[in-house]
Amino acid sequence: MARERSLLGCARPGAERTPLPADLPTIDGFGELTQVAVITPDAERTALTLGAALGAGSFKLVDMGPPALFDTTMDDAPEAWTMRLGITWIGNTQLEIIQPLDGRTVMTEYLEARGGRAGVQHVFLDRGRVAYDEALARFAAAGHPLVQQAKMNAAGRIGPVPMPAMPSFLASKLGARFGYTRSRDALGLDIELARFPPGVSQRLALRAAIPDKWLPDGDKAHFETLPEGAPLADIDGVYVLTADVEAMAAAYGGLTGAPPTVKPESALPGEVSAAPMRFGTTLLCPLQPKSGPLRALLDAQGPGVTLLRARPADEGCADGLEARGWSIAAGDRGDVFLARHADVPFALWVAPR
Repeated sequence: MARERSLLGCARPGAERTPLPADLPTIDGFGELTQVAVITPDAERTALTLGAALGAGSFKLVDMGPPALFDTTMDDAPEAWTMRLGITWIGNTQLEIIQPLDGRTVMTEYLEARGGRAGVQHVFLDRGRVAYDEALARFAAAGHPLVQQAKMNAAGRIGPVPMPAMPSFLASKLGARFGYTRSRDALGLDIELARFPPGVSQRLALRAAIPDKWLPDGDKAHFETLPEGAPLADIDGVYVLTADVEAMAAAYGGLTGAPPTVKPESALPGEVSAAPMRFGTTLLCPLQPKSGPLRALLDAQGPGVTLLRARPADEGCADGLEARGWSIAAGDRGDVFLARHADVPFALWVAPR
């Protein structure tokens, strides 16, 4: 497939992907699932931990607060909230780390429910050809309105080229808008939707973001490209573990028009029922493991996004992950396998595309 080109004509970094089966359900008109977001009480510590464990590149650390962040709300009422972001890419998927700072948010709710343990709370869905207000209306009609929202108007920089913030009289109408659902009980995760300024994509907006700090300290060479020797080439699937995949599939049907089909998944270890969906070239798949290592993962971590599908960089992926503290829990080390790490809030199902 052709690589996406940004507003400035730069090829989009990341591994090439082959399409998923066209008969998998999706949200009509939507594009890729482009982001997996880990919520944590300590963004710097989590960025360093995940960077070392995954072989990820450079993290931008950015504090989001006023005046760049404005019109913040929670449950349809004004709420002054701020947060610290850590951002990098693994192949075509953005890995985001969020530390809630001030105010009440779906992120603080998530951490409180987990006793402060870090974990994957939401994913970002590209709206594709669907207008922002239409997307919000569709989600609300399916019972998943955006309960936390904000607008953003920050200065940026692409290489030596500055991108000034908009004048305030334009920012409310044309600046970035974004928000989050509170859908974890039904969908196993929350969902972020956004609208960027005209001509600006999600990747370009993040590329232009001016960091308060680079992690590891001063390393900014691998924000959109993986370092040499990284064990993974891409993250191209999100698995949502649940004890009732039929109910979760029915809940997703409110967004996709018809529920994804629940069927046995023989490619995964143990007895597993799956309800796969596609968002562009990214898999989103509720799973109900009934036995085996994924059942043990569900019992240990609880329901939610505790498993990501990753593509190996080369045949030495298993050795590379083990050298970074992962244990190979199941599967064939040379082809497909399940990997777990004591300090990472998700496991990896590593398989070639």
